[in-house]
Amino acid sequence: MSLARWFRFGLGVFLLLSLLLGTVGCGSSAATVSWQNASSVVSIKMLEQIVQQNTELDPTQAAANVLAWTQFGRLGKLVVLDYNNSGVCGVAGCLYTGYLVGKNKQLSQVFSSYLNPLLPQHQPLFQVGDLLNADLPCLQVMQVDSNRLRQMLFCFNGQNYQLASSQLLDKNSK
Repeated sequence: MSLARWFRFGLGVFLLLSLLLGTVGCGSSAATVSWQNASSVVSIKMLEQIVQQNTELDPTQAAANVLAWTQFGRLGKLVVLDYNNSGVCGVAGCLYTGYLVGKNKQLSQVFSSYLNPLLPQHQPLFQVGDLLNADLPCLQVMQVDSNRLRQMLFCFNGQNYQLASSQLLDKNSK
């Protein structure tokens, strides 16, 4: 098993344990995320490196389809990537990663998760907490959990995003 797969497995276990421990949460005044072509946010060379580090896809071909959403914090720019490719989807969902582009232009991975993008109509996968003076904003993620929605809040702990809170909602909730 490749190092990247072990890392993703370890991160999944970490997130599950964080959920069970119910760590302290951040506030979440949410704003909807709008996606754009990732090559307009990071260089093609950097994008190809990210694809190669996180997937087994051909970096040159896959980089053209990657979508990005950006948000700013005190530490720099958060770039969340949607690989927009069935090659990174499975039973657990599709791969989404987040990178911090620091003020020195250095790139470091701060988020990685497999999420199911298939949600009820008008229910966004990602929303962002409206946190002033935050190092990086919290990420609110919606997922279908049986016949309900699970709203998870991931907050930046100084090194990466960890699950801060999780709650079940009625599927008709907005």
